[in-house]
Amino acid sequence: MRIESLAKIIDGELLNFPSITYIDQLKIDAKQIKRADGYICKDEKGIKSAIQNGAYAIISEKKLNIIDQEIAWIEVDSIEKAIVRYLRYKAIQLNSKFFLSDSVTFEILKSISSVKEDILFLGSDIFDNFLKIVNASSNTIFISSSKKVLNDIYPPYLSIEQTKSSFVKVVKKTLFRVDLIYKDRYYKDLHLAPLFIDELNKAIKFLNKLSLHFSLEGIKTKSHFHPIFIDNNLNIKDFGYTSKVLIEEIDELELEREIEYLNSFAKYAKYLLLLPRESKKRYDNIEIKLYTNFDDIVKFSKENYNFFLILNKEKKDIFSLLNEKKDRNIKRSLF
Repeated sequence: MRIESLAKIIDGELLNFPSITYIDQLKIDAKQIKRADGYICKDEKGIKSAIQNGAYAIISEKKLNIIDQEIAWIEVDSIEKAIVRYLRYKAIQLNSKFFLSDSVTFEILKSISSVKEDILFLGSDIFDNFLKIVNASSNTIFISSSKKVLNDIYPPYLSIEQTKSSFVKVVKKTLFRVDLIYKDRYYKDLHLAPLFIDELNKAIKFLNKLSLHFSLEGIKTKSHFHPIFIDNNLNIKDFGYTSKVLIEEIDELELEREIEYLNSFAKYAKYLLLLPRESKKRYDNIEIKLYTNFDDIVKFSKENYNFFLILNKEKKDIFSLLNEKKDRNIKRSLF
C-alpha cells in the first residue's frame, strides 16, 4: 500500500517526505515487524525496535521526534480511530461477511464452531479485532454481539436470523444441563441450560446454512447463567455437589427471563439477585441486593440462599476471584 493512500485511509498527517513510498502490512507489535511493515504505535518504547526490525512507517497519536527521515511518520488524532478506519477499509478488501448476534447465540457459536479459520468472533477489544481481521483470509465469516463494533468496522452487516425450527430433541433436562438428540446422535449432560435451547437452534441453523462444521460436545455459555457451586466457606466444588450456587450473567437483557426460569424451574429454592450498586432497573418476584465490589458478593454469598444470580457487568471472572481469595486465606493461615 502506498504511504499517501495509507495516510488518507486512517485520516493521518504525513509529517515528513520519506524516500520510501509504500508499506506491506500494518502491525501493532514491534517484535513482529518485518522489513517494509508499518508500525501502529501503542507504546513509544516499541518505536526503536520497530525501526530496527525494518519498519517503513510509524503511526502515532503523539508528536514524536523523527529519528529516521528515510521512513514515513504519520500522526493521527487517535490510534483506536485510526485502527477502526483501517479495519473498515480492510473489511471491504476481504470480501467477507459480518453478522450481528445476540450475546447468548454468540457464545454458543463460539463454543461449538469446529474450524476456527472459517469463522472469527469479534469482541470489544479493538486491538484483538485488528489482529483477527488483518490476518484473516478472504471470505472469512465474522460475528460480533456488539452493534457498535460492527457499525465501526462494517456498517452493512447482517443479523443472524431467528428460527422457529427445532433441530434438537430435548430428552432430559436439569436446571443447568441438558441431554438431547441431534441428527440421531445422543448428547448427554451438555453444559447448556434448557433456557437456551432456542439460541442453540438458531446457532445450528446459521452454521448449517453456511455449511460450517461444528460439534455440540464442547457447548458452553460461560458468561450466561453460568453456575459455580460453592460450600458455606465459598470453596468451589464440583458440579452438583452443593446446594449453593453462584450464577454469573454478563448481559442485563437476559436477567428477566432467567428470573422467570428460576421461578418456574426451581420454585422451592431460595434465590437472590445481586446487582451492581449503580443499576437502575428493578425486577419483580426476586429479592435484590446491591453490591459495590467482589467483597460484597462474598459477604452476600454466605447468607442462607440456594442460588445467587449475579449481574457481572464488569465481566471479571468470579471463578478466578474465588480462587484468589482462597489462595490469600491459605497464605494468611501459613504466616
